[in-house]
Amino acid sequence: MSQTVPHVFAIAGGKGGIGKSFVSVHLSVALARRGLKTLLVDCDLGGSNLHTCLGIDPPADSFLDLLDAESGKTAAQVSIPTSEPNLRFVSGANDPLHVPIIKPGQRRRAIDQLREIAGDILILDIGAGTTGDRVDFFLLANTGITLTTPEPTSIENAYRFLKAVFYRKLAQTPLNDRAKQFLSNLLYRTGANRLPTPVQLLQTLMDYDPDGGRILADSLASLDIGLVVNQIRIDADRSLAAAMCSASRRYFGLTVHNLGQIRYDDFVWQSLRRRTPLYGFRPEAAAIADIEGVASRLVERLTKASAA
Repeated sequence: MSQTVPHVFAIAGGKGGIGKSFVSVHLSVALARRGLKTLLVDCDLGGSNLHTCLGIDPPADSFLDLLDAESGKTAAQVSIPTSEPNLRFVSGANDPLHVPIIKPGQRRRAIDQLREIAGDILILDIGAGTTGDRVDFFLLANTGITLTTPEPTSIENAYRFLKAVFYRKLAQTPLNDRAKQFLSNLLYRTGANRLPTPVQLLQTLMDYDPDGGRILADSLASLDIGLVVNQIRIDADRSLAAAMCSASRRYFGLTVHNLGQIRYDDFVWQSLRRRTPLYGFRPEAAAIADIEGVASRLVERLTKASAA
């Protein structure tokens, strides 16, 4: 599926410890093995570890060099090959003790440079949490993938992340002055306990200013978001993704696509101990079969988008 402009995926999670690094690395390998030229980027400054998952020592150059215009580094210089022929990697390691504040222009410039060398697929592994810079990385992608586990705390934080996406997209949407003033009054002069849900906010705006409401609705509809549930252990967990997608539509007004689930697998932590992807350690593992299923759904969606 060769294309002149790479498709950008951003993988995010509302909290740490949900297997985001594992999923990012192994989805990248799965797509690369399908013949897609793939570039994996560790954007988790201050918590980067993808190099360890890939079995690579921390490279001398990192993603931070692209964010720093004074470094003089190009995307080609900071990317390195991996053991997979179609997979290259940009590390987030060697970051400073105090991660600098990243400006929107820096993010966009860095991603634009990475697009130029990515080939078919660019995968951004962004840090966990709902800070503005992480949500902005998510919104720079063509497709955002939210990761969760069946644990209640993880589910809660996944919803919190989607809520942050809604409000960040709202802030980025060019609304008319009438709609802006209405939302300002609604959001900032109303008691916190009386704030509407995101979908209620959209409907209230639609009732007050149909033009502004349609602009916001179209802006939200342009988002392509997928959900993956990782580390499922019991059959009841299999219905979680569909339930969360339905809840996201009702509560946030966001269409979230169910990309599947990945079973808990003891071979995963064993592969991390060995500093080698699971593909090279236990290719028959249940988690690999599930990763392949997610990758197939992503390729199917890309194929349909290309044909449209």
